[in-house]
Amino acid sequence: MPKISGLIFSADPIKETLATAKHLLEFTDEVVVIYSRSYRDYKKFKAQNKDRRIRIFYTLRFGYPEPFRTYGISLCKYRNIALLDVDERFSSTEAVKRLFDSEKSEVYVLHRKESPSGSYTRQYRLFTKGAIVWRGYLHETPKITGKRTIVPKELLYIIHGEGNKGRWHYNELDKSFPVDRPIRMALREAYVMHGSGKLPLLSVPLLTLQKYSEYKKMNSDMPAKSKQIIRKLREQGLIRYLGLDDPKNIKAITDRYKDKKQGIYLLIKLIGKQQTKP
Repeated sequence: MPKISGLIFSADPIKETLATAKHLLEFTDEVVVIYSRSYRDYKKFKAQNKDRRIRIFYTLRFGYPEPFRTYGISLCKYRNIALLDVDERFSSTEAVKRLFDSEKSEVYVLHRKESPSGSYTRQYRLFTKGAIVWRGYLHETPKITGKRTIVPKELLYIIHGEGNKGRWHYNELDKSFPVDRPIRMALREAYVMHGSGKLPLLSVPLLTLQKYSEYKKMNSDMPAKSKQIIRKLREQGLIRYLGLDDPKNIKAITDRYKDKKQGIYLLIKLIGKQQTKP
């Protein structure tokens, strides 16, 4: 049977994160946890963890995990990866093992049962290294480079809890910003507002406007610098733009900002600082 790495990105409490790690250890050979609750919580988590199969790494908190997808995958020892959010569970761990054992595909698309609605969405949670490319957008549909198979939900699906109900969307930015739609559209259809007076250099809401017509209206008045940032973000993706595919760069920004204000605020600041580089 092929080796499997479990992968979790978490800003949740230690207890809930550890419970998900133990669920993954039912069928994986290791679990990599990318933890971004706070540096103090990270140190506490490391001290409490007695299972050598659980490997914990700290990253800054941007408010959503996708910017660190590439980094997390690079830390996994094994080719096969099972990715879960803290509030998710696989309906059958045996089915996961059988899929990886079959080696019939490189990406298995699973249905996720949403709570409390009972509806299903498609998620990319089982894959091999190099078969998926993320660009760093919230809830993005990543680029698939390997063979893909859609798994019938009768065989295997993801059980999704209520989680934090998206509350983090609202606790980082002023409520005047439109924050109720995914970032995945924003950095493709984004706008950059210049000078809010509250954020350094630039105010980058990173979240789409309520209506596309609003975006077009803003776009007509957009400063040249803002248009340049958007163009680069579209061309490179957020991960590459900020150098989040480079572990040395991640360590540098982590050491600098781990004890400072984080969240969407910090992501905005880093985008602005990157733009000032020659």
